[in-house]
Amino acid sequence: MAQVSDRQRRAIEALLISRSVIEAAETSGIPRRTIERWKSDPAFQDAYRAASREKLGDTVGRLRSAAGEAVDALREALRADAPAVRVRAATVLLEGAIKVEVDDLARRVELLEAVQQVSSRR
Repeated sequence: MAQVSDRQRRAIEALLISRSVIEAAETSGIPRRTIERWKSDPAFQDAYRAASREKLGDTVGRLRSAAGEAVDALREALRADAPAVRVRAATVLLEGAIKVEVDDLARRVELLEAVQQVSSRR
């Protein structure tokens, strides 16, 4: 994290869990105007972005670890007695599979475009 004070670190932590600056100010005990002023400071912005990326990484890790269980639950739901439950489970599984394929195709297109740009510069 960029060089910030302990108070600024406390404000960043509060911003990450709050819905607004006002709520972050109440949570951290730091005046709202101070947090607003810090938000325009490049070092504070860097520290906030780094903390935000770290929190997002933790969240993604938790999602990944639960994904297998979620798929297992959906697969079980495919065998439910109620047709509506089976249809909903099938829909969720298919939408997830399609999204993975679309994301993969988008990544591949980006790579091809990058190669094309490099080739066209030569």
